[in-house]
Amino acid sequence: MTALFALAVVFSCLVIGFAKGGLSGIAMICAPLLGVFMPIQQAVVVLLPLLLVGDAFAVWAYWKQWDNRVIWLTLPIGVVGAVAGAYILAQLSDTALRQIIGWLTLLYVAYRLVAYRLKNIDFDPPSPVAYIAGLAAGVTSALANAGAPPLAAYLLLKRISPQTFVAVFALFFAITNMVKLPFFIQTGLLQWNAFLEVIWAAPFVPLGVWLGRIFVRRVEPRVFDVAILAVLFVTGVVLLI
Repeated sequence: MTALFALAVVFSCLVIGFAKGGLSGIAMICAPLLGVFMPIQQAVVVLLPLLLVGDAFAVWAYWKQWDNRVIWLTLPIGVVGAVAGAYILAQLSDTALRQIIGWLTLLYVAYRLVAYRLKNIDFDPPSPVAYIAGLAAGVTSALANAGAPPLAAYLLLKRISPQTFVAVFALFFAITNMVKLPFFIQTGLLQWNAFLEVIWAAPFVPLGVWLGRIFVRRVEPRVFDVAILAVLFVTGVVLLI
């Protein structure tokens, strides 16, 4: 293990913590970052144990602040999507997966640029929209840890409070990530040696959750958004070319 790879793993853990602490979506940076040092498919998979650590702290931090109706509409179909995505991931080549993650990353950037407009749309999405959002979030979460955009778009249309928004994210991805784990093991995607290369940095995840919650309260969101979107845009373009 090189020092540069170790630094990338620590940074990824902190970013995962930030994402679980309220800055949803930024964890999409992690797979492309680790993909510099290993096959992108392996990078997606080894991040799962770290995401589960972050999920545990996020669910604890926002316990029972979620909207039960939203959960029941999105989560069951999201689980189905996560299982399907896990099996699709096992069939993809490294090149194809890099292309998919690149496009999903740029899609997330586009979503963030128009997200504020969704809050102003006077439209209460019906149940089928929730099913589509949950399915898309489950599939893209398994393929690239990129389930944030479809679920977030639906939640913005619902105009729920920020606390409920983060709580729904925490519970939805905690359960879909747990469902993905046995399928990643069963298909041979999650390998013991690769797991050991990253799990040592797991204590940095709760530190990131704590820092993320402080950051959300104290830092100007627009400045942070611009910086993150710039990094994501460059990451997506690099993956595509």
